[in-house]
Amino acid sequence: MVTSAHGLDSSQYTFNYVAGWALNAVTEDRDLADILRSTGQRVFGAADLILQATQPAPTITDGALDALESEVRTQVDPTRWEVAPAVAEPPPQVSPPSRAVPAPALSL
Repeated sequence: MVTSAHGLDSSQYTFNYVAGWALNAVTEDRDLADILRSTGQRVFGAADLILQATQPAPTITDGALDALESEVRTQVDPTRWEVAPAVAEPPPQVSPPSRAVPAPALSL
């Protein structure tokens, strides 16, 4: 976690190391799940302390990039898209046929 936070990928080495160590630490009194849980808690605590001391404070650029990433995620994540409710258009108004009688022509 610490190396990753500083841009170094040690995931393959770390995973193999921890997996081998954990399997060798299993005893009759402690199963693998118990060992991983308790060790994980200690590792997270130690990594947090190290990162608090070694991580630089976020910059304005970091904040802007985080906001931009959030905006992009919203735009490309279809589960967060808002769908406008369908608006039914009213049927066209049709005038009834005219029953008016034409006025007679007036002559003078």
